[in-house]
Amino acid sequence: MIRDRVPCATKLACSMVILFSVSLIPSLAAAQEAVPLHPDYTRCASFGPEGPDPEMTPPISRPPGLLNPAEALDLVGKKTAELERIGDRGTTLVWFLVDAKSVLRDVRIARTSGFVRVDSAALDVARTLRFQAATLNGKAVCVWVARPLRFGPGG
Repeated sequence: MIRDRVPCATKLACSMVILFSVSLIPSLAAAQEAVPLHPDYTRCASFGPEGPDPEMTPPISRPPGLLNPAEALDLVGKKTAELERIGDRGTTLVWFLVDAKSVLRDVRIARTSGFVRVDSAALDVARTLRFQAATLNGKAVCVWVARPLRFGPGG
């Protein structure tokens, strides 16, 4: 029975699957089984050596929104001044994991600046950021997003 193989997102979807499986329409039943299963995007994607699992990365309608941009800019400015005193500058690309409840769950370096102190400063700043969850068709979803953090002129 199709219901055993396809997870139901809503009671209506379950009712439709049951209706289709009982209705003896082979082409429709085959089409139902051929539709790829969509993961539960409220769960967070695992992170492997190449980055987040693309199978669990939702096609978002609205990306996570930064809720504390003034605080972030202030901290980047302070870190930039500290780094420039010792001659380090650069841009670190950082992965942010923002869950469906707007909680920053994890930060990781996607691409290093080439300077350990710059990368460390990027992670320090990243951990202070607060986000509004990304959405898919109005529903909050868990998503990894990559954003550059620049320390130096124009940072």
